[in-house]
Amino acid sequence: MARRMLAEVAKAGQSYRAFARERGIDPQRLSWWARRLGNESVKRKRSSSKEHRFVELVPRPSTACTIEIELANGRRVIVPSTIDAVVLARVLEVVEGRRC
Repeated sequence: MARRMLAEVAKAGQSYRAFARERGIDPQRLSWWARRLGNESVKRKRSSSKEHRFVELVPRPSTACTIEIELANGRRVIVPSTIDAVVLARVLEVVEGRRC
């Protein structure tokens, strides 16, 4: 599988990162395979190319994860995973009916 993937990277002419992102694998794994299998020619071939391509970058909508907390009183609180701990503590105090 590793040799096949490295051959596909060489054929695609993409960076490990771009190639890996498209296929849902870790780009470091490709680098590791190349080192382990002595396939540094893939890197040399890609870096020696004088052709430059520009790719339009389109921002993706936020895919921030959420945290769902079920309280002892049965209520559920759903907050973004990026919430500040102090803010979360205040929210939980209010939801549980405690004084702030």
